[in-house]
Amino acid sequence: MATFAQTGPPFNFLGNMSETQRNAFSAWVASQSPSLPDVQVFHQIRAQQLRKTGGLLEHFHAQAAVPLAPSFIKDTWKPTMKGHFAYGYRNDHLPAMTVFNVKEYFRPKLVHMDDAVFHMNHLRTQVERHEDLAQYANDGVQKVPLLMDRLQTMFGQPEYQGCLVKDITDQYCGQARFRTNQFDTPTPWELATRGSNSPVKACPVKA
Repeated sequence: MATFAQTGPPFNFLGNMSETQRNAFSAWVASQSPSLPDVQVFHQIRAQQLRKTGGLLEHFHAQAAVPLAPSFIKDTWKPTMKGHFAYGYRNDHLPAMTVFNVKEYFRPKLVHMDDAVFHMNHLRTQVERHEDLAQYANDGVQKVPLLMDRLQTMFGQPEYQGCLVKDITDQYCGQARFRTNQFDTPTPWELATRGSNSPVKACPVKA
């Protein structure tokens, strides 16, 4: 078993995996997969709740002292040709300071508008996040079994035998032929075949 790898969540395999780890990973995936439809429904419900909250905020800010007309139209969040933030031209500091002094008298109203836009944009991002998570859960129902089958197939391909190590079914001198992690001690097979063009076929018998 690899020294640095984790056999349980979050399954940090460091690019290599053994059969033992694959079996533990497969068992965990099988135990978690039935919950994917429930995860999808949860995020769909949450997104719908946030849409209703967004509607209430729109109604509230439309009736405010400084009425706003926020919308969930995605085109309004797109950046301009110059990016998200327009460049502030400051060729003369005196006009800028004059405008700043005027805006100071209206700071409460301007802050209210900034807060309103912030909360509306925050809701938009939360709705999008939950919709994405619901979509990921929905895709996982079909794609997780396919990915696990692909991993199973890769274990039988010789080009992956150095990183997908068969530590149960393919052993040499009672140990896996390859290391599951590069920092582990070299295996007897690696030591026996080091610097040789003809690999050792059988484990040498000790006298």
